[in-house]
Amino acid sequence: MKLTEKTIERETDRKFKEDSKQLVLDGLNINSADIIEKYKNLEYLSLRFNLLSSIEFILNCHNLWVLELQQNPVLLLPYLDH
Repeated sequence: MKLTEKTIERETDRKFKEDSKQLVLDGLNINSADIIEKYKNLEYLSLRFNLLSSIEFILNCHNLWVLELQQNPVLLLPYLDH
């Protein structure tokens, strides 16, 4: 499932806000989370128990301190090298 604004609103019980600092979206069978790029103020992101194989969407999340990806088939973490 591709992560959308509607999914975020439904799962977090709040309106989509790009200035959100925390998102918990565990166990939703998400395989694409490109919309996360819009969350430039994100500090905590949990996407545990999904189907993500790539995490390129975090490149613009410069304030991100915690990223939880347990139980995802992430293939590479090349962005940690920079």
